[in-house]
Amino acid sequence: MSLQIIDKPNLYFSAQLLINNLLAKIVEGHVINNQIQYHLFELKQVFRDNIASTTTHLEAIADLTQTYVVLHSETNEEDGIPFITSFSINGENNTVTIGLNPQAIELVKGRDFQIKAID
Repeated sequence: MSLQIIDKPNLYFSAQLLINNLLAKIVEGHVINNQIQYHLFELKQVFRDNIASTTTHLEAIADLTQTYVVLHSETNEEDGIPFITSFSINGENNTVTIGLNPQAIELVKGRDFQIKAID
């Protein structure tokens, strides 16, 4: 008897959902001390009610999001600024705190940027 995986998570899609939500929060002014904090319930909504992304796969999604860089519109890929500087999961109070690069925040606020994942 072979074990089949019925629901294979799409970690890249979840990482992109989180990046898009972070960008929106920056534009809306929800950054405090270069950080954005989520309650796990809020993250569940970001991941479109995918419980696995909010729990089991959260660390893998965090690793993927840390590969994103922000580029000024007129620069090339070598000049990318890391978007996320830290990703901290606090299981006791069910929160995730994401540290953001201040230079990247300014580029996003100025809306003259590109963002992409670099391998």
